[in-house]
Amino acid sequence: MRDDDFERLLADAVLDLNDQPDPPHTLQRLIEMAPEFFPSCDFVGISLVQRDRITTPVASNEHLRVLDERQYVLGEGPCRDAIRRDNVVMVDDLATDARWPIWGKAMVSELGIRSSLSFRLFTRADSSWGALNIYSRTSYAFTEADVVHGQTIAAMASASRAAVATSSQPSSSSMSSSSMATTISSSTMRMRRPARA
Repeated sequence: MRDDDFERLLADAVLDLNDQPDPPHTLQRLIEMAPEFFPSCDFVGISLVQRDRITTPVASNEHLRVLDERQYVLGEGPCRDAIRRDNVVMVDDLATDARWPIWGKAMVSELGIRSSLSFRLFTRADSSWGALNIYSRTSYAFTEADVVHGQTIAAMASASRAAVATSSQPSSSSMSSSSMATTISSSTMRMRRPARA
């Protein structure tokens, strides 16, 4: 995707997400719009940290949601690693990646998923509230440009969710566009190279 196309889509997405009435609608809208940014994307899921548990409340379909959540039972998987350890986890081919043998085999055999990108969602460097997970049925589907774009989208999603959560409180007002831009900018400045096999 060309940079100018990405910037146009991003500007529209910021407005769209900031218009959502509450965090659940924000997450659902993010699931719907994410494939527009990744030409090779076949599935999307969002994992959330809720107290001492990690769940996947929204995903492209129910089967993906169940398989995504299986990571947290097995204690292995790229989404779990993005939340716990790495800001970005890139998988070129789940059929051959040795990092998550049980979960990876299930994703390949049950959904035909071969590649994935997982991005930590956070609004502070010392905290994580979840992960944005992008999946493809094609091996080696994602590029370094996808990684950079995905980190920006994750920062946008984090800022939008924070804005919606704040604006839903009676004493608070919605985050301004300039405030959101500042949050996205500060988050993307913390970008690191993805963890790979």
